[in-house]
Formats: sequence, structure tokens, C-alpha cells
Amino acid sequence: MPYISNTDEQRKSMLAAIGIESFEELLDSIPAETRIDSLNLPDGLSEMETLAEMGKLAAKNTTFRAGRIFAGGGIYNHYIPPVVSQLASRSEFVTAYTPYQSEVSQGLLQTIFEYQTYICELTGLEVSNASSYGGASACADAVSIARTATKRKKSVISSNIHPHYRETFDTYNLGWEMDVLDLPYRADAGFVLDAVEIEKMLAGDDVACVVVQIPNFYGCFEGGLSALAEICHSHGTLLAIGVYPFCAGWVKRPGDLGADIAFGEGQSLGIPMGFGGPGLGFLATKKKLVRFLPGRLIGKTTDENGRNAYVMTLQAREQHIRRGKANSSICTNSALMALTATIYLSSIGKEGFKEVGALSSGGAHYLAESLCKLDHVSLAFPDAQFFNEFVIKIENDDPDRIFDGMIEKGVLPGIPLSMFGGSKDRWLVAVTEQNTEEDLEFYVNALKSEVAK
Repeated sequence: MPYISNTDEQRKSMLAAIGIESFEELLDSIPAETRIDSLNLPDGLSEMETLAEMGKLAAKNTTFRAGRIFAGGGIYNHYIPPVVSQLASRSEFVTAYTPYQSEVSQGLLQTIFEYQTYICELTGLEVSNASSYGGASACADAVSIARTATKRKKSVISSNIHPHYRETFDTYNLGWEMDVLDLPYRADAGFVLDAVEIEKMLAGDDVACVVVQIPNFYGCFEGGLSALAEICHSHGTLLAIGVYPFCAGWVKRPGDLGADIAFGEGQSLGIPMGFGGPGLGFLATKKKLVRFLPGRLIGKTTDENGRNAYVMTLQAREQHIRRGKANSSICTNSALMALTATIYLSSIGKEGFKEVGALSSGGAHYLAESLCKLDHVSLAFPDAQFFNEFVIKIENDDPDRIFDGMIEKGVLPGIPLSMFGGSKDRWLVAVTEQNTEEDLEFYVNALKSEVAK
């Protein structure tokens, strides 16, 4: 709520209206021992002094040129055409309250409908909700959909999905049962699905869904997903696949692989990295699961004059229906982010979308090949196929020193997997269309220099 400054006379008038003499009387119900006498805050600053202090704090941040950023892990450094922010920043969009009322304007309903259409095209599935808070919550919602639809409690989660998704799933967990599906790396075949092991896990016909991700957290593809879909369906189990949007232009989409549910993080679709947020969770399903989708769904019809009209078709939110019947309690959609993604996809078009994927993947393979020529540097998963992200292994007694040295040279070289409980000698490296050939060569030479020290 906004801060409203009241005069002493106004305060006295309000206190008199409720029959008390002082503000302290309002606190009588709060035990004295639990009250804080003071917050020990510094003296107030003038506007000029405040700006100067904020400048000092901001100066502590390390900034990088767009082409020297090689960190991914779910948030990617893609180029955003100026038209995206120009249109998405219009006051009628940025000042709008969460659009869940049935009276929402036709313009906003149309943009959400178009967003849903894009997500269906990207995932190869038939219906999409109006967006979720982030990829992690969309993953948890995918499991919730499966549990509600199948009336089963158990889920099987790949060991290779994003760790943040796993953590969100655990936080979301309300008596859910979860088994971890170990998808090991084999030197001769990359990450593979063990059909025999999966059959064992599904043998009791009590599993609601199996959750995997393409590419997985390590940037690699896992083989046998179509076979996995067949195994799941033979046991009445649903298959949920998380996907990186730009893969959709080059590999089979989740729907094409037999998935019942697709989810993912849409930050890469025109949304700035912004210190890790805000994000955009997308969620799509087969039509048979439409009534289990959380949030809201916009439909298209015609009015009495035959003109196109957009309407709130489903609203499975806790504010609209009984809380026990709601499919999610955190499903308010990220409408402005969904709008941004819609503008982005409209601006780059189908060919531009494929080109972004091609440049990102091509640059990643070029960089990986170049890095493998260096002494003491290798791919952690050399036989695994990847798209635009891969893991390198630094054979050195002090990989942290090397990482810091890259930072000092102006390169953010990736994400140390030690941040997620992995080995500190392994970095997750991502490439996008922002990383030019000159940037890739700079990375190789900088790492060569640091490893040689």
C-alpha cells in the first residue's frame, strides 16, 4: 500500500473516531515483551545523499558485455529487439492489475489467447494456460495436474531436471510421494533411459507421472523419450516433459514425443535476465486434461454481430472456486511477462526463432570443440548430444582461481556446478546468439591463459 502522510490533527481525529486517545493503545493487545523499542536505523538521508549511497552499492556489482556472458542454467542471455520493451512498457499494460476478472479488456484477452497459441505451437500440445509464475512452479503444477487427473499420489522425477525445480517440488509437496529416476551417463551412449528400470518403478500402476527435461540441467538430451511415453501410457501414467523453448525449432517437441504435459521457463522469450527474474512459466497439456489446468484459460468465440470475441473460458483459481477444488494456490499468471513473450515471438517470427536456435547451438558446439583442444580442459559428458549448453571439466587443483581469473578478464565463464552440490571443477557453459565468434575466441584464449598459470 502507498505511504500516506497524516498530520497530527488528522491522527487525533482518527483516534477519537475509534474511541482511543493514543496510538500506543492500539498496541495493547500485543505483549510488551514482544515489541521492538527501536529498529536501530541510521539517520535519514537527503535525496542527493540517498542516490549517492545507492550508487556506491551498485558499483559493487560486476557487469559484463552481453557477448561475454556464458552463464545459463535456466536463465539465458538472448537478444531482445527494442520493439519488445517499447510495446510491453505501454502504460495500459504495465499498470494493469492481475487480469482475472471476467471484465478484462478484449485487447488483453486477445494477447493472452495469442500467447496460449504460441505455447501450443512450441510444445506440440493442444491447450495452454495463461502462464505461471516461473518454470519451477510450472513443473510443480504439472505434477499436480497428473495427481489430480489420475488420482494417484506417487511421482517419478528425473535426477537430471533443474535442481531449483526439484526444490520447488519439495516445497510444494503436500503429502506427495516422489521417487527419483536415475538417468545415468554412459560413455558409449550419453544419457540414456533404462526401460527395464522404468518398468520396475511403474509396475505397481500407482505412479501419476514421470517428469523429465529436454535438454536436461546439464544441457544434454536424453534418448528414448518416445519409448518412455509408451511405457508410461501402458501403466496409465502421464509423461511430463520440461523444455527449453528454442529447442522446439530443431528437435521433436514434447507433444511429438508423446508427452501429456509440457512445462518450462519462458524467460528466454524476450524477458531480461534481471538478476534471475521475473520469469515466465509456461504449461501445456493434451486437451483431455484441460479441466485440470491451473490458473485461467482464454477462449475465442464470436459476438452477436459475428465479430471475434475473447472470453475467460476456465478459471480454476482459488479465488474463483472452492479452495479445495482449485488446482493451484499460486497460479496467478505473469500476464505482463506473457505479453512480453508474445510480442517477442511475433517480432522475430518463425524464421527468426529458428535462427536464434541455430546460432545458439552452432556457437555452443564451436566453443565446446575449441575448448577441448586446450590442455586440462575436456567435456564432462563427451558422448552426450547437447543444444546450446554443456559441461566442461577443468583439470586443475584450484578451479576456483581459474574461474575468478576469467571474471577479472571480463568473462562470466559459466556456472560452477558446486553451486548445486556438484564438483567445483565442472562448469555449466551456455552460448546464445549474443556470443559472437570474437567472443568465443576471447573465452578460449582467456581460459587457456588462466589454466596455464
